[in-house]
Amino acid sequence: MKDITSFMRHEHLSKNLKKEVLDYYEYTWQKTGGIDYNNVLKLCDQITLRTDAILHIYGPTFEKVLL
Repeated sequence: MKDITSFMRHEHLSKNLKKEVLDYYEYTWQKTGGIDYNNVLKLCDQITLRTDAILHIYGPTFEKVLL
């Protein structure tokens, strides 16, 4: 978070834009707990393992989609 605030200060972002950026990172942290799911899934070498992991994580969302 220090890097983000330093970057925003260095780039002279407006107060509103800083708030939006910080709100986004706070929301992302709350949703993921700080875990980068893309990097975790890259560690899964087998396509079936990767697919199983994706379906486990996002399955409830997929089930809500009407086709």
